Formats: sequence, structure tokens, C-alpha cells
Amino acid sequence: MQFMASFSEFHTRTPAINPLIGKLNDDHVHKLLDQVGQQETSAHDLRKSNRIFQLAYFLVGVFILVLAVIYLQPRDPELLDTILKYLFAFAGGFGSGATYIVIRERNR
Repeated sequence: MQFMASFSEFHTRTPAINPLIGKLNDDHVHKLLDQVGQQETSAHDLRKSNRIFQLAYFLVGVFILVLAVIYLQPRDPELLDTILKYLFAFAGGFGSGATYIVIRERNR
């Protein structure tokens, strides 16, 4: 028991220093900064490709909606009315939720 008390007392008085910190030189720092730059570049490329896919999904959705309107308008206008009503309700709820999340994150 006395050993544990003396060990914990010793541990609290001396900071733990990693022995590798003394071996760092300018080359290591430059390599680290290059890796950080590469990570930022790849993160930017990923965001760019995500935006392209989001635009493609949106355009496909609009295309399908236009085709549905063209097809259903002369054949079954009541079904088209119901589909559009639910679609706009879903879009409104989605927009409200997204706006709530943005406002909540901004206020943090």
C-alpha cells in the first residue's frame, strides 16, 4: 500500500515527457506540414465531388418530377395532386429541419 502511495505521489510531481520529442528536427516538421497540406487538398476534392453528386441527384429528381407531371396530368390529375401535396409537405419538413440544424449550430 505504501508503494502505491509513493508511486502516485511521484507520478503527480513529474510530467510525462515523450522521449521522441527531443529527436524532432526541421525535416520532421516539414514532413508533417506537407501531410497536413495533402489532407486539406484531399478534403477539398472530396467536398467538390460531393457537391457535383448532390447537383446530379437534384437534377435527376427534377427530371423525374417533370416526367411525372407530364404523364399524370392528362391521365389522373387527382393522383398528381396527391403526389405533389405529399412531395411539397416532405420538402417543407426537410427544409424546416435543415434550417433548424443550421441555426442551432450557429448559436453554439
